[in-house]
Amino acid sequence: MARASELDPAACARAVPGPPFVIGERGSPLEAPENTLPGFARALELGLDGFAADVRPTRDRALVLVADETLERSTTGSGKVAERRLVEIAGADAGANFSARFRGTRVPLLEEALELAPPAGGERRWLHVHERGIAAAIAADAQRTCGAQPLRVVSEIHDVCLEARDAGLAAILVARVAEEKLFDFVRQERLAGCALPLAQWRSAGERFANIHERVALGLDAPAEQLEACRLGLTAFTTREPLRALAVRALARLAPQDSGPFPITCEPLELQPSDTGSARGDWFGSWDSQARVRNPFAFAVRVTAGILPRHGAFEIQKLPLAFELAPGEEARVPFELAGGAWRPGADPCFFALMRWRRAPGRAAGALLLDAPLERVRTAIADALPTRLTLLRETKNDPPATMLLRRRGRSLFVSLESGITPQLAHTVVFLEGEYFFGARGVRVPLPEDFDARRGGVRFSCGVFTLEHGERLVRRWAGGVPDPVGCGSPGYLFPRGQA
Repeated sequence: MARASELDPAACARAVPGPPFVIGERGSPLEAPENTLPGFARALELGLDGFAADVRPTRDRALVLVADETLERSTTGSGKVAERRLVEIAGADAGANFSARFRGTRVPLLEEALELAPPAGGERRWLHVHERGIAAAIAADAQRTCGAQPLRVVSEIHDVCLEARDAGLAAILVARVAEEKLFDFVRQERLAGCALPLAQWRSAGERFANIHERVALGLDAPAEQLEACRLGLTAFTTREPLRALAVRALARLAPQDSGPFPITCEPLELQPSDTGSARGDWFGSWDSQARVRNPFAFAVRVTAGILPRHGAFEIQKLPLAFELAPGEEARVPFELAGGAWRPGADPCFFALMRWRRAPGRAAGALLLDAPLERVRTAIADALPTRLTLLRETKNDPPATMLLRRRGRSLFVSLESGITPQLAHTVVFLEGEYFFGARGVRVPLPEDFDARRGGVRFSCGVFTLEHGERLVRRWAGGVPDPVGCGSPGYLFPRGQA
């Protein structure tokens, strides 16, 4: 008879060790406030190999964990971290913007976060450093708490990596392009490794053979996580920890499989006519289907369903149970209706795969999932396009932004509904954020017109009302992808 742990999907996933090591990006930010002690503790509780945190110095040179240069987005504080004393930052609430349950959560000191990790396990503490001159202080904190050697300093700045190395810390250089001079620098300066976008590791081939630690940052999509495992990367960071652990187990349990991720879901488009619903603007109904493939060399029994993560939904035709032979694929239709006032984490289509005990194989189970992304689409044209912003509450007035393309530039500006003097525009394009006042200019990718699937895009406006920071947005993806839904898609004229 199989032991209970063998049939527990979470236990099966946690039982598979790295590499690649799975690191919680800013903790576990879908379940707890980012860069906080509860978030880091949750990442370790889930069975991750460690957590990554952002380190910044205060005006009085204390080391605190805040992702942004300023305090506004992730805390109730305001101003630049570097211009605030520790006593001022200690009064900011890092949990109130996440949920009432975490109200009163403090911005932690670096040494407090380091004390959470157990003394063994070199991959458990990654520190993203954004400025020069603090590596020695980081090393001192590490020596007092967990020892300097297990730490990883991650930075886009060459000098920061060299400072960390000289302080006795392992350093990982973050870069955008897999150039030969990058690999030469990492090897010659005796850095621990480098972090590149997944596509760059794919194209690097044998050139990274002598790089000790090969890292990718921010892998949340299941297909990306699976590719990281197959490429033999040392580690990756993620905001979807349970998914990442399951994908790593999948790669280890099905080494012969080279196909796509076993669950394929089409995006669920929100039409402009959907906005204005009495149940909220981020609401829709879809008659769709997913494809589920058995990646294993043995038969599995699949239970398919949908797990809502934000908002209220009605689900028809699921859950559904069926058998799949090795390599067999099934189409699973479903009907989904619902949503919420504000964009939030998308529902997930899941496939729980169970298999029986056989000679040389224990019984087991693995829970795989993929997001059902709710998206909007926009056209980049020489003529201005009006984008209607979502209402965040029932009382929000209509608000619009204008979108216009000029050559390789995209211009996004506030049109109506928001007081211009209080507006701060944000644009998300292909993983990067661009900020401005009333408007912002954004460079388009060189191959934008050739992108048959468009590029990921969203925009919005931050305002202040009675001292409270509010946001209006066109789609998910702002102010940050964590818990704010999926960005939409931007197409060139003629391809939508």
